[in-house]
Amino acid sequence: MHDSESHFFGLGPSMDMRLAPELALHQTAPQPARGPLALQMMQAALAHERLPQAAAGLCTALAQELAVPRVFLGVVQRRFCRVVALSHGTPLQGLQPVLRELALAMDESLDQGAHVAYPQHPDDHPRVVRAHAALVQKHGLGPLLTVPLFEQTRSVGALVFERQPGQLFDAAWAHQAQQLASALAPLLRLLIEREQGLLQRSAALLSRRWQGLPQAHQRVWRLGLPVLLVASVAAGFSRWTHDIAAPTRLEGRVQRALVVPMDGYLKSVHVRAGDTVIAGQLLAELVDDELRLELRRRQTEVAQHESAFGDAMARQDRAALVQAEARAAEARAQLGLIEAQLTRTRITAPFDGLVIHGDLQQQLAAPMRRGELLFTLTPSRELRVILQVDERDSAQLKPGMQGAVSFSALPERRFELVVDKVSPVARAEEGRNTFEAEARLLAPAPELMRPGMQGLAQLDAGQQPLAWLLTHRWLDWLRLQWWYWMA
Repeated sequence: MHDSESHFFGLGPSMDMRLAPELALHQTAPQPARGPLALQMMQAALAHERLPQAAAGLCTALAQELAVPRVFLGVVQRRFCRVVALSHGTPLQGLQPVLRELALAMDESLDQGAHVAYPQHPDDHPRVVRAHAALVQKHGLGPLLTVPLFEQTRSVGALVFERQPGQLFDAAWAHQAQQLASALAPLLRLLIEREQGLLQRSAALLSRRWQGLPQAHQRVWRLGLPVLLVASVAAGFSRWTHDIAAPTRLEGRVQRALVVPMDGYLKSVHVRAGDTVIAGQLLAELVDDELRLELRRRQTEVAQHESAFGDAMARQDRAALVQAEARAAEARAQLGLIEAQLTRTRITAPFDGLVIHGDLQQQLAAPMRRGELLFTLTPSRELRVILQVDERDSAQLKPGMQGAVSFSALPERRFELVVDKVSPVARAEEGRNTFEAEARLLAPAPELMRPGMQGLAQLDAGQQPLAWLLTHRWLDWLRLQWWYWMA
């Protein structure tokens, strides 16, 4: 090798002087690829974390153990080799012309699936050596031996060994180098995959799976993938019905709250939640003993004042007459008030309907305060559906939208409905914002329907492309995140 070329590769002219005389045997034949030698090479590679440093350490160890001036290592990337390391820590910067031709020589060996030596030994099998010959003649290198690295049927890379001028690589040397390369190929494959990103590893896995398919299956996939792609694009632009799903509950359209009319004690209860009542039916009574005593007292007062009024009239005492008449009127007013209070101790149904709230059987004789809720009634057949629409769908919600609802108690039936009103105020429930919409059933409610039933409604929000239906939630989330981080 010329001194200028040795200096070009970063090696001084004294490179030949570094080969000890006792290594002359290695110049004719390397040590066999025994287990300890392979383990030493693996140890040299694993002493570094990153692939470039591990590859350089491996090349240097190979050059020292096999007593060759230089070793080059290339790895397969996108079906072609790329040189990643030279022995003795030689940097790759500034060697691009030589590295390109080295990569071509490595590809030449990988394409043939066997080692390639140049100049060829007379006992070796004939090989295509065009790239090797151009590399040696153009850059004045010594004899080269390229050994491909394969893990089973997968090409990992290639090793290139360079010797001193005049020392050819025989078949035994090449065979032993190939054994060593076979032992190192799995380790290099792991180092390469550790450097790759997720996308690269996924692409490599798909490539291996594709290459492992039989030719007949590959032809089917080549014909089927374009058809599948065209069908997917067509399906993505086809328009589908966009439904807004919302939890629902059933309520009475009219609800009447019956409260305690005055302070007192609960005497009796005749109905509870779930009972059907008719107008005027007695629902509950309050204790009225004190009121009845007060009623008798007031009645006695009225009788006394009326008697005094008669006596004054008989005596023709005008002053006593006026006074007795006023007291009698006052007593009659107090009597009327007590009678009204007695009437209110009996709580009756204001209309035919259903008791949807109120179970007071456990509160008999308990004190009740004025205004406290006793019962809630609703007409049993006049129902409305309350929809809790997610905030993300509220922009598409509007009165007049139609849909269907199914209740948990009647999952096999669907009931048509139409939205009547949308609440403009959001409510926070279970960690999310919802807007309430009121809807009515288009058909009369069956007997089995009761206020308080819950279900799920789907509202027809028009036609949208299938691709939009599948991705609009994610796109909306990405828009919000983009605005949040870029604002």
